[in-house]
Amino acid sequence: MLLFDWLVARCVGLFRMARGVLISRRSWMRAGVATLALGSGLATVVSVAPPAGATTYTVTLTASKAVAQPNESVTLTATVSPTLAPGDLVAIVEQTTNTGVQDCTSGSTCTVAVSHLTGTFSYQACVNGCGLSTMRSSVVTVTWGPIVDPAGTPSQRCSGGLSLLDSTVEGVAVKVYALTTATETDLCYRLDGLGVKKGGALVMTQGTPGVSLINLGVPTTDGNSTACSTTVSPANQVPGSHPAGAGSVAGVPFLVDAYVSGSVGAWLCLGAGPMAQRVVVPVALLPGLTVNPGVTAVLYQDA
Repeated sequence: MLLFDWLVARCVGLFRMARGVLISRRSWMRAGVATLALGSGLATVVSVAPPAGATTYTVTLTASKAVAQPNESVTLTATVSPTLAPGDLVAIVEQTTNTGVQDCTSGSTCTVAVSHLTGTFSYQACVNGCGLSTMRSSVVTVTWGPIVDPAGTPSQRCSGGLSLLDSTVEGVAVKVYALTTATETDLCYRLDGLGVKKGGALVMTQGTPGVSLINLGVPTTDGNSTACSTTVSPANQVPGSHPAGAGSVAGVPFLVDAYVSGSVGAWLCLGAGPMAQRVVVPVALLPGLTVNPGVTAVLYQDA
């Protein structure tokens, strides 16, 4: 009889221990399927409800932008109500690649900055795991790229600006202009031959409102048209692949690229037929002014 009582007590103890593992917060919040070894057998739990008395949360997720330029930073903010209790967490997950991007274990908000070159990505915030928890936000979608010029035809942005290059290559007119306004500096190029026109603009905007961080120095030109694609240090702040574009105008092949560094300046590299040109615009600093490396630079191309 004593042996029987001991066996009963032992089995009850094992059951309680297994039950405690199943309903502990950290197991039900992180696993979609829980499998426990009990003696020589396996017990598989398909779904586990939160333990009685667990806090119920509402979760929302917002993005600072729904559409962003390539590699532009977008802030995701998850908000939970009430404030997270000890042992609970809110996670922000990128559903497209099934990757967690941020976890927070306290407070009522959780933020993270995300960026991609191009593509559409979906995000969701969940409390205590997205595998089982019903406490989750709606899905938020953010699209990076393609590059679209908000001002229309990019090569026209420099109308009335400074002419840096005006040449003709095998009957194709090749022109480069520069224009600086209160908020940006643009380098525009255009190829025109037999009624076919190609062009674009390197658009640089300041990183700090009210402070001109890129000021046109005296532009120069040289024949190093591959420098925009081959220079890796300092890092090129122009997003996208390099070289950025290629094509032909009136049978003349061309290649275009751009390079921007806060410490070096801006380069527009253009090759058309036998012509190879790099337009170099150095950074001209005001006395006592340092360059903000966060200058946004985008090379737009005419449609």
